[in-house]
Amino acid sequence: MGKVKDVMKRDVITVTRSTNLRELLQKFKDFHTFPLVPVVEEKKLVGVVKLENICKVFQPKEPEILKTLHFIDERPVNIFEVDTPPEMGYLVLVEDIMDTRFITVEEEDNLNDALSKMRLNNLIQVPVIDKNKNLVGIIGVFDIIKNLFMERGII
Repeated sequence: MGKVKDVMKRDVITVTRSTNLRELLQKFKDFHTFPLVPVVEEKKLVGVVKLENICKVFQPKEPEILKTLHFIDERPVNIFEVDTPPEMGYLVLVEDIMDTRFITVEEEDNLNDALSKMRLNNLIQVPVIDKNKNLVGIIGVFDIIKNLFMERGII
């Protein structure tokens, strides 16, 4: 059984907390879909940005007290009706939208355990960290499946 470090992508595009929305989107303008983006500070993984995080820009800011009232219905927001001025590109920072709670795998984990963790958490990609919690790569379900096909001589 292979290890995560044998399959993961080491060349990972990252951002920092102070990256603005415009810079973040520019980095990914040629992608088909928005990938998982690790947020790093001095090599340490401090957060991740997913497509859902970017969609937060379209949601009106609600007072903190309303966030504690779980019985209030959340109505879906029509993003085409939300006023998003161009200044948002510079004013919204990664720190404003990133997730600080996220799932990772370690580079020494075996691929079966990594895949199980991703399936359990319904994730298609996860950051890879070393024993010092530094970001060292990213791995996806497809990377693991492709490796399995290679091991079996299919590709």
